[in-house]
Amino acid sequence: MSNATSSDPDINWDHPNIPAALIVSIGAGLATGIGGALVFVPALLEKVPQAKILAVSLALSAGVMLYVSFIEIFGKSLDSISETNGMSDGGATGLTTICFFGGMLFCVLLEVIVNCMSKSHGGDLHAATCPAHGGPVLANGTSTASDEAAVKVEIPDGGNAANPGDLIGNAAEAPALNRMGIMTALAIGIHNLPEGLATFMATVEDTKVGASLGVAIAIHNIPEGLCVAMPIYYATGSKLRAFGWSLLSGVTEPIGGIVGFAILQPVFTETVYGIVFAMVGGMMVFIVCHELLPASHKYMNNGNLATMWLIIGMAVMALSLVLFVL
Repeated sequence: MSNATSSDPDINWDHPNIPAALIVSIGAGLATGIGGALVFVPALLEKVPQAKILAVSLALSAGVMLYVSFIEIFGKSLDSISETNGMSDGGATGLTTICFFGGMLFCVLLEVIVNCMSKSHGGDLHAATCPAHGGPVLANGTSTASDEAAVKVEIPDGGNAANPGDLIGNAAEAPALNRMGIMTALAIGIHNLPEGLATFMATVEDTKVGASLGVAIAIHNIPEGLCVAMPIYYATGSKLRAFGWSLLSGVTEPIGGIVGFAILQPVFTETVYGIVFAMVGGMMVFIVCHELLPASHKYMNNGNLATMWLIIGMAVMALSLVLFVL
């Protein structure tokens, strides 16, 4: 497969890596459906130590994304910007660095949008909706991360077919839980936009790096899908509706990649490509530092173990890149 675009600034829809970019971005985004599908197997949710699995998956994803952002994405963007006519080495380094932090600023603006939307609906999404954005959703709609038991999603037993549990389908709890689930889906959808662009662009540049990044994003999208599905399941009693919303929340990831590429493609040059790729690296680092790592430490309840899994994720990414070169 095509590996680099630095020698070919004409990146368009007939680029040989476009099909792979579509597959990777769609696969990473729809991984939310895997988490949402857990509503069909409530017994599994009761047996699996969710806090530890969640913490490990977040730390591994963080390690992969952090390593690929600094080692691959930043380097490739600097190489592209350096090829601009009349650009000095110092100027290329400075522009790449500015764009890198510009990507972080873009994510901050998305955070502001999400917070404004949540406040307008009387809630705080980052405090009570998603493991990767602040806290787990519990059966009673509360949020805490003081211990592993608090993270575990409790599935009530008993009841009848129409109302199989005390909370599922409960008329008093349903409106708040349903609103929580839908707003969570919207918030996650917005957060997935830069991830989708990052995955798509990374795969167009290098299919191996893009695939690795796609796997890392897919891993942490799984618990996000569960965050969307559970409150909707409790509000409506419908497993299909809960699963559908979890799947829908991940659709924005390929949309972010496709729309972003469509907007940028007509003006692609080496400089534009380098600028966009540098911003993508900044977005990835922001997501790791602001969301994945804090959540991993919270649910691991052991900073040393969280750091260990972070380093393992980086080592796995480094080893894969070395093996691809050999």
